[in-house]
Amino acid sequence: MRIDSRTVVVLLCGLMFSGCSSMGLSTASITGSEAKKAPALPPGPVVVVDPMRRAVKIAELSAKAEKCGYNFDAARLRTAFLANEVQQGLDAAATTKLTNTYDLARQLTLREIGEGEGYCTAARTDAIKPALRQVLAGNFVVTEVPTKQSTGVFGDLVTDSSPGKLNPDWVLDPKNQPVTRPRSSE
Repeated sequence: MRIDSRTVVVLLCGLMFSGCSSMGLSTASITGSEAKKAPALPPGPVVVVDPMRRAVKIAELSAKAEKCGYNFDAARLRTAFLANEVQQGLDAAATTKLTNTYDLARQLTLREIGEGEGYCTAARTDAIKPALRQVLAGNFVVTEVPTKQSTGVFGDLVTDSSPGKLNPDWVLDPKNQPVTRPRSSE
């Protein structure tokens, strides 16, 4: 049996490429760059430190509590929350953005919840009650469970598009103003 030179070259290339991964060779090891690993997620809820995200969470809570029939003054809650944020050191421009974000988040949440029955399940009302009690007492510390970030081919270009998630950066973008402008009827 005679083997020609082309067959030998093909076999050697196949052996060489199949052996790279078993020998620990990779593109990153050749170029000197290390592959980025996704950061480990904390084991539980984390405190929301971004004022815009906090405004969205408090506004969503207010809308959900109103939908489920909790007896509270939503306007007073809004005023207390915004006053608390100003005490934290927000300037006038940031306060205006925060107010607009709060109002829009509340309006969109009410619209999303809609008129339909069945939203206020026992599990939802059990989650709303202690959170509402906390914010009505003036404690505006909000926590949320972190979600796993995209680590696919497109990395951070792919974002969480789950319903019920409001991105404050998108809301404040002027090109989205026709969609995000609050209605004056509220």
